[in-house]
Amino acid sequence: MSAARDASDARERLRAIEAIIEDLRRVADPRSLAGAQELVGAVLSLHADGMARILEIVRAKAVVGGATGGSLLDALAGDDLVASLLLLHGLHPVPLEQRVRAALAKLAPLGWTVELTGVGDGAVRVAATRSALANSKRSPTAQQVRALVEEAIGEAAPDAEGVEVTAPEEEAAGGFVPIERLTAARSAAGGGTR
Repeated sequence: MSAARDASDARERLRAIEAIIEDLRRVADPRSLAGAQELVGAVLSLHADGMARILEIVRAKAVVGGATGGSLLDALAGDDLVASLLLLHGLHPVPLEQRVRAALAKLAPLGWTVELTGVGDGAVRVAATRSALANSKRSPTAQQVRALVEEAIGEAAPDAEGVEVTAPEEEAAGGFVPIERLTAARSAAGGGTR
C-alpha cells in the first residue's frame, strides 16, 4: 500500500472515529459515555507511552550507531500514517515551526513570496507578498494564495492551532480607487469630507 493511500485511510478512520463519538454523545447516557471515554483514553495513553518508548529507542540508537537511527527517525516522521499517529499523541519528532517552514519552502505560488513571520501558542503567522515582477494576470490572487498556504500548513502541521496569512489585496483594475477608500483615508488622517 502506498504512503498516500495510508494517509488517506488514516484520515478516513479519524473521520469515522469522530462520527462515532458524536453518535455516542447523542444516544449514550452520561455514565456509559464517561465509561467509553475513559476506556478510549486508557487505550490511547497506552499507545502514546509505547510510541514514546519507540522514539526513545530510535534516538538512542541514532546516538550510538550514527546516522542509521536518525535516518529511521526521519523515515518515521516522513511517513504520513506514522506521522499522523505521532501527532495524535504529541510525539512528532519534527518541531511545528520546522514542519511549517518545510511546507512553505515547497509552496511556490507564481509571483508570490511566502514567509513564516511567527509561531506562538500553536498559531502560525505567514506573510505573503506579491513580487514586483509578477504578472498579475497569471499569478494567483491574494485570496488564492491564502488558501494555498492554509492547505499546505494544514497538511504539514495539522496540530497548528490556527493559521493567519496576511497578503495585500489587489488594487482595483485600471488604478481606480473607490471613493470609500479615499474618504476613509482622509478621515483617518484627521481631515473631513466636504
